[in-house]
Amino acid sequence: MHFGVFLQSNNRLWSMLLALWVAGLLPTTSAAASSFVYCLSQGGAKVFAGREATGGSLAFGLSVWSPAGQNISLFGVAARRGAGWQYTENMQASTSAERCRLDIMRGADGALRVVADPGATCQSHGGVNAEIGTVLFPLTAYEGIVTTELDDPEAFQKAGRCWKPPTSRKSQ
Repeated sequence: MHFGVFLQSNNRLWSMLLALWVAGLLPTTSAAASSFVYCLSQGGAKVFAGREATGGSLAFGLSVWSPAGQNISLFGVAARRGAGWQYTENMQASTSAERCRLDIMRGADGALRVVADPGATCQSHGGVNAEIGTVLFPLTAYEGIVTTELDDPEAFQKAGRCWKPPTSRKSQ
């Protein structure tokens, strides 16, 4: 039996393989690095776009909006750390708001977790009282692969369809 026909006939296996692929746990046959965009509209809008380089580092953009309208946005390159990545910046600064350390992890279930270190909160990247804390993007928040979201900050601001109001339809 051809492998593709086998997968089509076994939905449970197909679902598991898809989840593993989305989580980045299956090897790919191409040299292209994996990439992903997540968007969550829960307790404010949260958007994450990441593209893994061949060497394992992760170029990313993160934007977290609170329900009150505070925003913190951050762009950088995180180094591979175990099964995830870690981003650090300005770790010698005198205040936790000026220091920045994020742990980024994709789970086997396809979820993405971003955690700001309480001693290095990245608050200098945002407005007054803006914070990242811990953001959990479930698999349902996955929107697809990175296209232009990481090209520049303006392109990133267009990322994430989940928080944008639907376009109105005119009555006929």
